[in-house]
Amino acid sequence: EEAASLRGSARWVDVLAKLDFVRRLQGEFKLELAASCLQQLNTLELWARAEQETAKKEREFQSLIRELHIRIDQSEEKDTSARYVKLPELRDDYETLHKVWRSLEGFTRPIPAEATADFRKRSALLEREITRRTKIRQRINIASIVAVLAVGGSLSWLVNRQMKARDFAAQLQTAIAQRQSHTAERLIERVRTQDQAMLNSTRVNASIADAESFINREHALLASFETAFAKLPQQLSGEPNTARLSELSSYLAVARNALNALAPDIKAENEPRFQSFEHQWQKFIAESGSAVNG
Repeated sequence: EEAASLRGSARWVDVLAKLDFVRRLQGEFKLELAASCLQQLNTLELWARAEQETAKKEREFQSLIRELHIRIDQSEEKDTSARYVKLPELRDDYETLHKVWRSLEGFTRPIPAEATADFRKRSALLEREITRRTKIRQRINIASIVAVLAVGGSLSWLVNRQMKARDFAAQLQTAIAQRQSHTAERLIERVRTQDQAMLNSTRVNASIADAESFINREHALLASFETAFAKLPQQLSGEPNTARLSELSSYLAVARNALNALAPDIKAENEPRFQSFEHQWQKFIAESGSAVNG
């Protein structure tokens, strides 16, 4: 009854204290309250908790309003100070103000007109100053870049071409050393179609010549493997006999040696075909065990 009376005067803090007292007495003495009494307790607690949450949000809202005014005052004080405020600091002030403002907007309640006016005024001033200084900095940067490019353009171009030629030659030599046939082919194709000016380099032409010799050797090894693999039948069937087993085993060994002689990237492309036949061969031997043992 006291809690219900306190609710009439919106004293939710005192209501929660009364309810807590009732709950403690109820637990301490193992009291069984009537359903109507329990309903009244729950209703009062729901109201008090809702009021508590509302009060919490109000405190948070007012705290943000105070913080907004503090941030605005701090930013305005910098306008009258003797020191020069740098652009990053102006941006920090602008972002901080907008961060607080976004938090206020998250409460979906009217923001005081005075705070709104102060925020918009200060935000607009900061934005104009940031834009002005940014444009000045951009003009200075562009002028500096143009001057540097004008003075060192030709030299940079020559150095860059030499570096690209050296890097390209090094990539080709690495591909040759690691037997990366497809990589070497792609590098040669790229320089001949996309960067023909690099062909004026003696180092590049020498590397291309070495790479083409390497590629031709690898193509010859691939042709040897294809020839050896072509001798293997596509399907294994029928009863095995000594002559046929010996012949197929010989062909298989030659094909395996030819496969192992290939460059790693070419071998990886052709290995599945060989493994497929080898699996078929093992299965054929296993299924024809009696005849093979004989």
